[in-house]
Amino acid sequence: MAAAGGPAEGAPVSAQYNLVPHLGHRVEVYEFPNPFRAVNWGLAGDQHPQAALGRLRFVVVERDLLGTQDRQLLDRLQADPAWRTALDDQDVVVLERRGAAP
Repeated sequence: MAAAGGPAEGAPVSAQYNLVPHLGHRVEVYEFPNPFRAVNWGLAGDQHPQAALGRLRFVVVERDLLGTQDRQLLDRLQADPAWRTALDDQDVVVLERRGAAP
C-alpha cells in the first residue's frame, strides 16, 4: 500500500481482526472476510451491499491465522484477475484491486 499520505491512504480495506486497529483511521474498514462474506455482521442471512464490495480496494491478512474457509477465499481472490498480490511475505498477504481509482 502507498506510504502515509499517498493515494491509497484512506482507501477501503478488508483486514484481519488483529490488523484492523492499525487501519482504523480509514472511513471504511471491514474485518476479513467481510464484505465478501457477512461474518459477525448484521442478522442471520444479511449480506453487505454490493456497493461496499465494489469500493473495496485492499485486502490485508496473515495467512497462518486464517481458518480453512477464509484461506479458500484468499486463494480465490489471488487467482481472480481483478486482484493483484501486492505483497506475499512471511505469511502477510496484501491484495490490491486492479484498476481501482486512486
